[in-house]
Amino acid sequence: MKKAKKRNTKSIPDKKDWITPQPIYILLFFLIIILYINTIGHGYVLDDAIVISENTFTKKGFTGLIDIFRHDTFYGFFQQEGKDKLVSGGRYRPLSQAMFAIEYGIFGPKPG
Repeated sequence: MKKAKKRNTKSIPDKKDWITPQPIYILLFFLIIILYINTIGHGYVLDDAIVISENTFTKKGFTGLIDIFRHDTFYGFFQQEGKDKLVSGGRYRPLSQAMFAIEYGIFGPKPG
C-alpha cells in the first residue's frame, strides 16, 4: 500500500488578513489631534457665558451641582424666575452644565 501524500494545507492569505484596523485608528487619532490642537488656547465663545463663565451655579463647581439639577439653565445666569420663558420650552439641560461645573471645579476658569 502506498502512503497518501499530505497536501500542502497552507493557503494564500485573504486580503482581509492583510488589512488590520490598528493603522486606521492610529491615523484617525493623529488626524483628530492635528485638527483640534489649535483650539487649546481659545477662550469661551458665544453662549458659554450663559452656561459656563457667567453662570453662578457652574462657577461654584461641585457645590453648584444641586442647584444645577433644581433650576433651569438660564436661572444660574439671570438669577430670576421666569427667564426660562425667553425661549420656548425653557432650557433644562442639567447634564451638560453639570459636566461644565465639574470641569470648572477641577481646572478653574481656564477653558484650555
